[in-house]
Amino acid sequence: MLRNKMLPGLLITCLLVIAVIAGGGCLDIVERLSGEQWAAYDLDHPVTPEGGIPGTIKSFTMKETYSDSGEEWQYSVNSTVAGLENAQIQTIRRDSSNNTETIVTSTIECHRVEHHVTIDYSNSGESHPDWVDVTLWIPSGTLQGADDYYWVYVKATYVDSDGKTGLWSYYLTDAMKAERGSNPSISFKPFKEGDFYGFDEGVFWGLYGWIWQGFSLFAEGGVLFLEEASGSAGDYAFSCAETTRNVGQYHFNAWTLTLTYKGNEFQGILSPDLPLSIYVDVMLAPEHGSKHFVYELTGITLE
Repeated sequence: MLRNKMLPGLLITCLLVIAVIAGGGCLDIVERLSGEQWAAYDLDHPVTPEGGIPGTIKSFTMKETYSDSGEEWQYSVNSTVAGLENAQIQTIRRDSSNNTETIVTSTIECHRVEHHVTIDYSNSGESHPDWVDVTLWIPSGTLQGADDYYWVYVKATYVDSDGKTGLWSYYLTDAMKAERGSNPSISFKPFKEGDFYGFDEGVFWGLYGWIWQGFSLFAEGGVLFLEEASGSAGDYAFSCAETTRNVGQYHFNAWTLTLTYKGNEFQGILSPDLPLSIYVDVMLAPEHGSKHFVYELTGITLE
């Protein structure tokens, strides 16, 4: 079962604001940790649709629209959950005292998720490949992502119909964090080869990043629950209301969430029975580029 670890920046601030909204301080929040929550990216989580046969997600399809500075792209994403594997995660260790860099390899149990992406529409005027395959590795334990990065995956590979390839990986073990904290000459950075040609930002930073940033407070281990509620404090406000939603042949009880924080706007539909979001609309504030992501889960296969 995944456990929610708050990531830097927006989520830390939101957590403090929620403590103010709750009115009784952090102790009261901890004492109230019960109720339905989102099983975010826990791909082992049993899915139980209304009137259907339960199972775990084997594959899923999504439609996305991504807008940035007046340009728009529409994507179809067909994904396969390939199972758990012990992934080799490479991270670059830099020692500024002698100006050297070495590659550190960690073995992390991860969900392997394979995505086949096609572009249905683009007004950018730029050429693009016919298809893109991106494989992501998401840790199966504590959902902490890549420490300094807000998305939940720790490794990604890229290949497209034009033969271009890319690789990104980054993960800090507790020992690596301790070394960085005790020795100012030591730092770590992602291992990179090739490129992702904008598909990481346009598709996956939203699906596995900004969605997590917006709704992780409602995920397992968070401080909010999927229930009729609303609240505000300072720049933060949220509301949660019950709804239902069909995903392909399946019907789910779900919750509509709306929240805003410092100009960032998140709207979504989540179900405690699904580890993926059913629908999300994310509009980022100008300091984040005024980017706009809209995702809809259009189908799932259970096994």
